[in-house]
Amino acid sequence: MSTKSEKDQFAIIQISHHFLGSMNPWKLLDKTEIPNGGGELKLLQREDEFSIRLSGNRGELMNSRLHNSEEALAELGCAHLKSTVDATVLIGGLGMGFTLATALKVVSQSAKVTVAELIPAVVEWNRGALGERAGKPLLDGRVLVYTGDVVDLFNKKFDLYTKITGGQRIDLFATGTPDPDTGSAALFSRRGNRPNN
Repeated sequence: MSTKSEKDQFAIIQISHHFLGSMNPWKLLDKTEIPNGGGELKLLQREDEFSIRLSGNRGELMNSRLHNSEEALAELGCAHLKSTVDATVLIGGLGMGFTLATALKVVSQSAKVTVAELIPAVVEWNRGALGERAGKPLLDGRVLVYTGDVVDLFNKKFDLYTKITGGQRIDLFATGTPDPDTGSAALFSRRGNRPNN
């Protein structure tokens, strides 16, 4: 009876620690301004959990414990490239690095993966402690980081990407919807897959 009671007490302590741990306050690690008046972006940490948030009512953009959709996006977008030699992949937005990390797992060792990130601070966050959550994908030799708007990069390299696809329509996967306030609507327009004139 005493042995069972000790185990029960130990289980209660474990459960209490879990719930009390989740109540620990968030610590602000860094903050940065989003280009074009997009607001303020914040990086917060609570124990081994990270959160990227927008100031104001828009709240949390991403959390290091919730990244299934980011991984599914990479698996879906890169599935047909598993055996492709010298594949070229363009990812719009680094985020917490989970999409990039999954893409690197799917494509071959000869592939080149470019990730375009609009906000320089997000790249730096991923080079630090945040990057450990996704396995430090920026250290992979197949990765090239472009700091700037993915639409600008796409237009600059339009000939390259249309050559890769044989001149066919290019599918653009996105995790959000067009937002005129941030300029992302350009990706969803007819001009999103045509070069600037």
